[in-house]
Amino acid sequence: MDELVYYFIMHDLNQIGKMEDFVYYIYEKDRGWIPDINHLLSDRLMGYDGLFVGCISMLSKVDEITKEKAYQMIQTM
Repeated sequence: MDELVYYFIMHDLNQIGKMEDFVYYIYEKDRGWIPDINHLLSDRLMGYDGLFVGCISMLSKVDEITKEKAYQMIQTM
């Protein structure tokens, strides 16, 4: 079965994230892909601002990008 992998840019943090089989990861230059234990990506994807889900200001901080674009951006970090 193919894995479900989606890549994202978090504009406010200037970080790349990915969702792989419904598990969220953040890319760190020194450590590579690490689990998103602080929910940085998932909060933005749900629009969770600490009080509400669906908050436009949080939703606008993240965009889906291609795998190629993600790795291109990682190379320039």
